[in-house]
Amino acid sequence: MSTSTSPKTSLAKLVLYPKPKTFKIMVLGQSGVGKSALVVRFITRRFIGEYDPNLEKIYTFQTVIDNEMVYFEILDSAGDSHESEYANLESNIRWAEAFILMYSVTDKCSFDECHRLKFLINYNKRRRRLASTMKDSVIETPVVLVGNKVDQAGDRMVTTEEGQRRSKEIGCVCFHEISVRESIDQASLYQH
Repeated sequence: MSTSTSPKTSLAKLVLYPKPKTFKIMVLGQSGVGKSALVVRFITRRFIGEYDPNLEKIYTFQTVIDNEMVYFEILDSAGDSHESEYANLESNIRWAEAFILMYSVTDKCSFDECHRLKFLINYNKRRRRLASTMKDSVIETPVVLVGNKVDQAGDRMVTTEEGQRRSKEIGCVCFHEISVRESIDQASLYQH
């Protein structure tokens, strides 16, 4: 004997157990700053150092935060975008709801690139808000600035103070300096 559920029962299940929200996060930065290593470290708690800089991938991940199941889709963007790929970059920016802008403290150019990337985020999100009629479209897009490779202190080109200042200048919600390679306890970014 087969059991079937009535439409009312199915509807009740949807109302009682709504599908949890998925947070869409995009990690942006120049090639070689550690974006893929950061994402993999966050998900697996392991450091892997070698990645294809041209690979763009969405990682799905779920974890419990404040006794609630939270789902993530994390877009690990390709490192260097050429002019032909700007349409894809802009489309990805419109897809994401929050951003991690990442640079290497050992590479001043990657630090400067974060300023341009934040401008692109603002530009694309402003365009989307203008086209949207949603009430909550006034909410600013959260962007975190992350300086990686602090374990390479002898090669440092960007000071902590410069990172903090840049974070405020470009309107990031917070700033962290980390070493994806080092202990996962040293940065709140990795805590589940």
